[in-house]
Amino acid sequence: HKVVLHSQGIPLPTEWAHIPTSKQKNSILLFPGARLPYRIWPIENWTQLLDWLLVHTTQHIVFAGALSERKLAEQIVAKSHQGTMQH
Repeated sequence: HKVVLHSQGIPLPTEWAHIPTSKQKNSILLFPGARLPYRIWPIENWTQLLDWLLVHTTQHIVFAGALSERKLAEQIVAKSHQGTMQH
């Protein structure tokens, strides 16, 4: 399984050309960040969700959000038992 980090609305490097488009139906899009702190789900919850998805699905998992949320997605993947990240 491959986990792709995607920053929405920011020009992506050419090596990120493999990021699934809306025409591809085999992707799950996750937005782990939130503007309001009380709406942020704990990293441990995201990690459990990611591990579950990577075991029980064959779909690509795509993290999306602002550039400032990239570190959050990287932390989630780093704590995952199943995930690897493509940049």
